[in-house]
This record gives sequence, C-alpha cells and structure tokens, in this order.
Amino acid sequence: MTTANQLAILNPTVRHDFVFIFEGINHNGNGDPDAENRPRQTDDGYAFTTPNSLLNRIYQTAADLYGVKIYATNDTNVTTVQSGYETHTALMEHYWDRRLRGGLFTKTKDVKQGSIGKRGIIQIDTIESIQPVDEIVATTIVPSMQLDKEKKNKATGETDTVSEKTMGKLHHIPYAVYRGYGTYNAALNKKYGNLVTEQILAQFWMALWHHADHTRSLQRGGWHLRDVWVVTHPTPYGGSHHLIDIANMLEISQGDRTFEVNPNWADGLEVNSLRDVYADLSPIASANLEQGVKP
Repeated sequence: MTTANQLAILNPTVRHDFVFIFEGINHNGNGDPDAENRPRQTDDGYAFTTPNSLLNRIYQTAADLYGVKIYATNDTNVTTVQSGYETHTALMEHYWDRRLRGGLFTKTKDVKQGSIGKRGIIQIDTIESIQPVDEIVATTIVPSMQLDKEKKNKATGETDTVSEKTMGKLHHIPYAVYRGYGTYNAALNKKYGNLVTEQILAQFWMALWHHADHTRSLQRGGWHLRDVWVVTHPTPYGGSHHLIDIANMLEISQGDRTFEVNPNWADGLEVNSLRDVYADLSPIASANLEQGVKP
C-alpha cells in the first residue's frame, strides 16, 4: 500500500488528509461530565469522541516524548501568558500546540482591541463508531477515596472532623470500532509563515500514534489506535477531491480484529500507513532536541 516515497507525509508544502481507526474494548473513549461520565453517543446510537479530547491527548504526548512547550495545560492563565508576548505569532512559534491549533488571541501586545483569531493548521473531525452501540454496561459503583471533612455540630456549636468515603461511577462499552478524519492545511501554514515544519509534522504523526498508550487511564479503558492512513495531495490546496471524497475512498475492512483499507485512488493521490513508515518518522521527530524544542 505504501509507495517508494514514504516520507511524502512530512512535506509541509502540500495538503494531507488522514483517516484513523480506533478499537475500543471495555472502554469509554471520551466520557461526558454532564451525563455522569457516560460514553458520548449521537441521537441515533453511535458512540463518539470529541476532537478537542483527542488533540489534547496528542499535545500531552508530544510534550512527554519530545519536551515541546504546550500552551493548553491545566494551569495556563491566558491573560498572564498572552500579555508576555509582543505578537500572537511569537506566541504560536513558542508553543508547539498553538502552531498546529491556532487560537483566539486577546491579550498579546499587538492586539489593540477585540481579538485575533487563527484557524488551526491541523483539524480533526469527530471520531465516531462505525456501527451504533447496542450496549453500555450498567454503572459500576467503586470505592474512590477517603476524605476528612470538618462539619459544625449544631448541638454543641463545635467543629467536628468527619470521615466520608466518596464513590465513583464507571461506564463502559464492551466493544466498538471508530473511524476519524483530519486534514493538514498547507496553504494556511504558508499564510502563517510556515509555522509547521517537516519535524513538527513528524512529531505530530508520532504523538498521534503513541497517544493512546501515553495518556491511558482507568476510565478510558481499552482504547487502541490500530492504524493511520495519510493521503498526500500534489498541491497545497489539494485537488478535485475533498475530505468527504477521501473518506468514501477508504473502505475499512475488519477481520480477526485486524483492519485494512481498500482505497479506490484517483491519479495524483498517494497513501501511506503510519505503521509502515514509523521507523522513518522516529529519527526525524527527535532530531536535534538537545538544542532546544523550537525546530
């Protein structure tokens, strides 16, 4: 399925579309906090994971693997961080995830009023199960942790320390296969001053490949990335084939829990599996890191 030019997926000057497959076993890929952390489902029963959830796990993995600077962390104070930069472009250059994701900039010094919005160079759509999910296993109640709380005794007026055991809820889907799509926008990268380089593309592909293991949790369960297929176009804007066309070309076949794509490719498009080019990507993604995280 791969071609002789296996590093075509690292070319930052042309458009890349990609399709990926997840296999979930006794899993909860992206629980909904507004629904007791139950797996997210569409109205017609398909399970799904939000793009933000996946992208944040990719960014965390890139930080773990390559030491890159990540803007989207739990302790980020947007006002404090942004006000330290003369321009929003300088902020994007410093933070690996902002290069890829763009963002809304309101406090950098070049923003005189209002805001400056930058679309993401890499976009990912919702990841949805190939078939509707018939069953979500009944909630399992498990002991969580012991907490000591101070409560005022109404009778005596004194403060007493009371131990309380909190309880948590776990939900999971026994089995489902998911498909997701994404796009790298080379024309937008050029417009932004070529923020995404060959090395950053290599780091993104590697972080996507490894994120399921590096961000594994009890709640997520058995969530496995099976493969990623990258479709490379000959131009920055692609051609006559839009992302929906690419999705329709990639027919996923499943047998004995192995997955293959059966593409009906038009002329000029090239497909590579990350599994096949992994050995070539790894040294490029980690090159010269001792000299700093900025490529």
